Amino acid sequence: MIQRLKNSLKYRLFFGYCRSLEAAKKRRLTRLDWQGEFRSDVPPLLIVTMEKDIPLLLYSLKSMRQFTATPPVIWLAGDSDACVEKLKSVVACNTEALKIFHWKTFFDELRPIEKRFVEIWKESKPWGGYARKFAVTVAANRKSAILLSDADVLWKGDFLSHLERMLKSNPAILAGRDYDYSYDRNVAEALRSEIFSAPPLNCGFLYYSRNILPATLDANLYAAAEPFAKNASTHIEQTLIAHAFQKSGGRLFETTEVATTLSDNFSLKEKVTSLVRHYAGAKDLFWRDA
Repeated sequence: MIQRLKNSLKYRLFFGYCRSLEAAKKRRLTRLDWQGEFRSDVPPLLIVTMEKDIPLLLYSLKSMRQFTATPPVIWLAGDSDACVEKLKSVVACNTEALKIFHWKTFFDELRPIEKRFVEIWKESKPWGGYARKFAVTVAANRKSAILLSDADVLWKGDFLSHLERMLKSNPAILAGRDYDYSYDRNVAEALRSEIFSAPPLNCGFLYYSRNILPATLDANLYAAAEPFAKNASTHIEQTLIAHAFQKSGGRLFETTEVATTLSDNFSLKEKVTSLVRHYAGAKDLFWRDA
């Protein structure tokens, strides 16, 4: 009983501290001016966001610029009309360095079978929103190699120079390792996938070579996955990406390159060393470290 009370107090104190940091940091950074030169010799950085995650996005972009001499082209995709308008009001840019899109711009470029799958998935409650990110990712990847990032990602070092060296070996997909399996087992079984036999993958920060997703996720896959899209779990996106990763011979980043972890939970200071960190399931830690 006493130990439970101690754990409860520890939890409340730590997360109260993190949320006070969140409130202060949200007030501190409300707008980002994105000016200057950009690089066209590396893949564009694509971030799909919802309106409530825009404060995370601002700090993510700020951290990337802090550790990158010349940033790549940035593609920001909002998942609603309100999100797109908010992005335009908080990210100031008058060059080709940063472009803001509505997710439907990418959706309109999908093949009919991809559109059907996304339309079914996005109507599923409560996790249909992930269908929008999936649609943007597939359509963007059809036209270009991309570096895909979630909004809750912080850059801690010069990842872009490191990525340049990795791309010399022409990888199909590069992805970070997750701290646990976040896959839909029913979908994996329907796809006859072996993803549970490999280390867990996280799809919050990845590199995709051009057209690798459209080439790997074919009509048979969508037909097999469609029944599960109607009542989608939170893990369907990561299951599909992990399947494409395995089929294409993808490679995992080292944890010193890209980290997704809860290992320093309840620490007042970050104890993880990596060039990039994705704060999946750890938004409080994001605000501690931002």
